[in-house]
Amino acid sequence: PPPLGNDANPGTQTAPVATITHAMTRALQPGDIVNVLSGTYRGERIEFKASGMPGQPITLQTAPGASVT
Repeated sequence: PPPLGNDANPGTQTAPVATITHAMTRALQPGDIVNVLSGTYRGERIEFKASGMPGQPITLQTAPGASVT
């Protein structure tokens, strides 16, 4: 199934964005974490727009319990 969310949302747990591509444009600070919710993501261009720091990486990960394709 397609992921839930809308790229106009703020990107919170209760109002997620729809695409990984859009979420990555918001991961700009060291220590930021992008949790990918369950869904099938197609045509995504995953690119880190910023760098973390030692001990504070920017992390892209599957949300706990999520099934991501």
